[in-house]
Amino acid sequence: MSGFHLALVSGDLQVTAGKGGAGNGGVGGAGGAVLNLVSLAEDGNLLVTAGGGGDATAGIANAGAGGAITNVKHVLSLAAAVELLEKPYAVTFNAGDGGISAGGLGGAGGAVGAIDLNLDPSNRSVDDPATPLVNEHAVVDNTVIVSIKTGDGGNGGAGGAGGALNGLKSETVLDQYLTDPVTHARYVVVSQVVMDLVAGIGGIGSLSAGGLGGSVTIGAALHGVTSYDGDFPNAQAPLYIRAGDGGAGATKGGNGGAVGLLTTGNSKFSDGSVLIGNELSGADIAAGNGGNGGSLDGGAGGVITGLAVGVDFGTILVKSGTGGDGGITPGSLTGKGGAAGGIINSLFASANCGIALNGGDGGNGVVGGGAGGVLSGLKLNTPQDTTISSALLLAGKGGIASGDGPLAGKGYLGGKGGDVTAISQTKDLNSAINLIQAGDGGASTGAFGIGGAGGNVGNVQTVGSIGIATDNASRLGAFDGGSPQGVFSGRGGAGASNGLAGAVSSITARQIAAIGASADSNGIFALASKVSGIKADLIGYDVLNNGTFDSTSGTTSPSTAKKASTRSITHGRRCSSSRYNWE
Repeated sequence: MSGFHLALVSGDLQVTAGKGGAGNGGVGGAGGAVLNLVSLAEDGNLLVTAGGGGDATAGIANAGAGGAITNVKHVLSLAAAVELLEKPYAVTFNAGDGGISAGGLGGAGGAVGAIDLNLDPSNRSVDDPATPLVNEHAVVDNTVIVSIKTGDGGNGGAGGAGGALNGLKSETVLDQYLTDPVTHARYVVVSQVVMDLVAGIGGIGSLSAGGLGGSVTIGAALHGVTSYDGDFPNAQAPLYIRAGDGGAGATKGGNGGAVGLLTTGNSKFSDGSVLIGNELSGADIAAGNGGNGGSLDGGAGGVITGLAVGVDFGTILVKSGTGGDGGITPGSLTGKGGAAGGIINSLFASANCGIALNGGDGGNGVVGGGAGGVLSGLKLNTPQDTTISSALLLAGKGGIASGDGPLAGKGYLGGKGGDVTAISQTKDLNSAINLIQAGDGGASTGAFGIGGAGGNVGNVQTVGSIGIATDNASRLGAFDGGSPQGVFSGRGGAGASNGLAGAVSSITARQIAAIGASADSNGIFALASKVSGIKADLIGYDVLNNGTFDSTSGTTSPSTAKKASTRSITHGRRCSSSRYNWE
């Protein structure tokens, strides 16, 4: 289906392409695509569905690819009378799944790309101060929900690739205003628009490799994504993005999908004026995990790069992909864990709530563990608030190596822990990063195993605090609220030869709560292999400023200062309704 225009004054628009035919001994047919669509809905939803690929039910014939959805321009435009109806709308795109093959290649999932949206939600009923009525607000949902799902790769002798999302642009029309009867100030009522963007998973390879997970590459600004209607809160963040996991393979696992090139921002008012502050109230973004490999390596986890995401009253959660396990077939003597993806070259800002960035863990393997995910090239803007975790930065752990190795001194190596490098926060003194922690090295459990090196922390510049060094009444140190506070390299992994802990170097901050290598499950910290280039006005528990621990509360080590409570990544009445615990 290609090259058509649709418009409907009232009612839903539905566009559906056909499914590919089954191979019946030959290749499966490709699912029907939807291309070059222009649509206008004046009071209704849009549902676009591409066709699934046909199955190849015998032999080594390949299955059909799922249908794609590309080059679509959709406008939701409500007349003034319709805007007053206060109702929700849905804009949904579902690409086709790849077909299943008995012994050939599973069909690739359908892609979605070049989507251009202009959305005019219905008005919210609010208490208008210009009228004598007590409260005109009605408990009615008026959220516009945009859902995009690319196709899953089909299973086969080799797994098909999950469909990618490439190219999405969105604007929200802000045209509802209220006027204060006393000050005569005119202000906008922000509309509710949310997005759920999910790429397809890779198919399972029963004879060879698993399929690649689909990636999410926005490539343009998403303007006007805000929140769910306050009367109908949702546990899911208003901007929810998931790249596809790689498929498991009899040989090698498929790589997880990446997430990249995303910028969030506000739409302008209909009169051209600009909204100050970020109206997005939360984001939850994750790259795809690598698939497990049977006789060979696990797939690599997906990378997250090129993001610029800001919220005022909400939480930002970002996680790169975990590496798949390698050599999982019983008796396998080969296979390395897949490397985790990193979070790199991005900007994250939360004015009143928290940010949590987590590099994925490396996969486990027979002949070596995968490297943990790095955090690198990140710019932050976070608040300083003792009631919340302002920012938590954790690189990924290295994976475990389980094989014995060929001989003593030549054992297999646990995965290296992820590094944390090139981090900056330059907002002002009233900003904080609670925890910066590199990844621990992976263990090597074989007879001659060598533990992986712990990750390093370096080149961190902030004008605020790292950890809560003091609450203005007492010095705190390594723990506050049950959570580590400060800068910590990764521990070395355990083995017949233990791995070396990482270093902490080139750190500049106003205050630092504690410095060392990460705590174990009992809350006991290790020594960093090297600490150098530290510049700070105060380091917690060093009362005499002489580089030596000084007790002010009867403790003999910062590690015994752990408190019973646990702090949540979001806390407080003005943060988003979703609560994410970071443990």
